[in-house]
Amino acid sequence: MEAIGRGAVGVARLDIEEPPAASVQGSDLERAMHTLQAAGGSPLRLLGDFAFVAWDRVTRTLLAVRDPFGVKTLFYRQEGDTIIIASHAALLERGSYDLEYIAEFLLSGGENEGRTIYADVSAVRPGELLVIRPDRVDHTRYWSPATFEPVDKLSASDACGRFRTLFVDAVRMRARGTKIWAQLSGGLDSSSVVSVAETLAATEQSIDRLAGTVTILDHMGSGDESDFVSEVIRSFGVPNQRVTDYWPWRDHDSGEAPVASDEPYMSFPFFARDRAIVNTVRRGGGRVLLSGLGADHYLTGNLYFISDLVARGHLWQAAIELRDWCITTHSSFWTGVNTYAWLPNAPRRYARRQMFRSHDVPQWYNQSFVRRYAIRERLPRIRLLASPRGRRFAADVEWQVASVHTAIDRAEFSERIEMRYPFLYRPLVEFGLTLPFHMRARALQRKWILRQALKGVLPEKVRTRTGKGTIGARIRWALRNEKQRIATMTREPMLAELGCIEPKTLRAVVRLLQQGENIPTPRLFTTLSLETWLRVRSGQWKVAPQDPAHDSEAMREYSIPPSL
Repeated sequence: MEAIGRGAVGVARLDIEEPPAASVQGSDLERAMHTLQAAGGSPLRLLGDFAFVAWDRVTRTLLAVRDPFGVKTLFYRQEGDTIIIASHAALLERGSYDLEYIAEFLLSGGENEGRTIYADVSAVRPGELLVIRPDRVDHTRYWSPATFEPVDKLSASDACGRFRTLFVDAVRMRARGTKIWAQLSGGLDSSSVVSVAETLAATEQSIDRLAGTVTILDHMGSGDESDFVSEVIRSFGVPNQRVTDYWPWRDHDSGEAPVASDEPYMSFPFFARDRAIVNTVRRGGGRVLLSGLGADHYLTGNLYFISDLVARGHLWQAAIELRDWCITTHSSFWTGVNTYAWLPNAPRRYARRQMFRSHDVPQWYNQSFVRRYAIRERLPRIRLLASPRGRRFAADVEWQVASVHTAIDRAEFSERIEMRYPFLYRPLVEFGLTLPFHMRARALQRKWILRQALKGVLPEKVRTRTGKGTIGARIRWALRNEKQRIATMTREPMLAELGCIEPKTLRAVVRLLQQGENIPTPRLFTTLSLETWLRVRSGQWKVAPQDPAHDSEAMREYSIPPSL
């Protein structure tokens, strides 16, 4: 953490329209503290990524503040009248784990009200201000996505113009500097960041061209996005490096154990891929990497606008919208009626009972753990029933935005490179939260507003694409290719020692999947991801010996070109 002489310590990267004048030179942390003091302690005037504490000698209060999306981290532990604050939770923990946090992580990996995996450590929540006085600690949410509601009366042309202006501002401020790199997946989000950054560099002297782009390429299933990546490269001539065919639990390349990240995250088993990305950027001289993360959380929308239309009495419009979705996605209309029109508006007790039957918890969860931590009540669709009828669409988006910090790149990224997220520019997010559903959730045109706003900037092949690359096939392949590793983890799982899972049942499910059964992988992968993290954190991870023959044979089985 950076310290300054006026009583603040932490990290800050502020969004500033123009480079600061000579009269206001100083670190972003120093400017953040001055802004906080000038605003009477309110962080709302701060734009950017930050987590810091500032001491007020006059009032003898300590302010601890974190940015609205949790890009930077801040944790604390309270011991009687003493509060200890740190940027890393692991610096404060004393060895015991929080099972309620684990319950939430296993189901969704989402926001957990300031809990961390460590029982004695709390997080300053995204958008939270702690005012620490000699006699008490006050918690204030200075920013929340729940403050913003969709506005129906908003013209498409005005919305597109406003969105484009805000997005260009976001990229401009976060692409400022030298040797900036960007992720380029071929998807709509990262391609938009690269396209706008290169367009700005061609017209503004204060913005340099991107020093490079880095692409994760996977030849398995729908993971090959190379056609769309190539379209962006041809359009703008950006240099591109590719990290190809990395799989979960691959650890024999460097002979090094995975980085023991501060907290678990969903994609942790892809540690070798993440290390390869960071190494690629750093070899190219880069220290900053732009990411397309964030747009999925507030621009994709969800189908709960159907239930909102029904709740407001617009039955015919709801039927037409649902019909269009089902035709374009080749799904059952009547299943859609039950899921998005009837159950969300049915009597709550009846709806819960029906959802329990169709959305049960994984069978390998320990039943006493399920009961003690009300696992079923945490299922996303059941939790959504607690929100008011008529605003389920907004409630789901609010939860997604509040949880965005759980998807932010950590571990290798946070320790060795600075990640910047243009889609998490606060004015852009705030405007996005006010967009009506039809500017976000359209059949085969999700993120409609982004597609429309970037006409003429984003390559047309990318702008009009439908679908999205996935890694489900790669995860299934890894569960078979890494049989020995998976067997070791499931023989005596640490999660079983904590009372969270039944190892015998988990082994049986894994075995069925390895034998070719069509077992859903998301929650299985999340369970194994957390088990992986626990083993790395406890020092129980042993790096596998390199065996190119085994990996090549496994890849040939799936007709995948080896890239070792």
